Amino acid sequence: MKISEKGLRLIQEFESFVNTPYQDSVRVWTIGYGSTYYPNGKRVTKSDKPINRLYAETIQQNVIENDFAPVVNDLLKKEIENGFVTQNMYDAILSLVYNIGVNGFKKSSVLKWIKQGDKENASNAFLLWNKAGGKVLEGLVNRRKKERDLFLA
Repeated sequence: MKISEKGLRLIQEFESFVNTPYQDSVRVWTIGYGSTYYPNGKRVTKSDKPINRLYAETIQQNVIENDFAPVVNDLLKKEIENGFVTQNMYDAILSLVYNIGVNGFKKSSVLKWIKQGDKENASNAFLLWNKAGGKVLEGLVNRRKKERDLFLA
């Protein structure tokens, strides 16, 4: 599967566009729509030049298509093939993975419940991912609610 425009916009809504490097809530250098590295694999640093919105979208698309979607497609191959995972579910999952990373997703109860065919518990498990640096963040609470709603739509 591929992320839809709706999925890309959901990520952009919560990541917000920032054209200069900044440190995120856990002090990782970030740019564009929450990107910590560029398509060439180089990490974002404090001294990087500003970017425009179009390049930020390119970075976002590249990270999703090359790093996140292949892993999600592989982990959920059976569930995608049998039609259990819908486009809305997939978009919500990729929004989550964009934020917590593939390793976080691999260990998540979201994945565990999807693999067990339990959509309700999987959707509720999104809500558990509401902390950064050990603190509950309102932005993550809101993001997880919106991802959960899309997952269930």
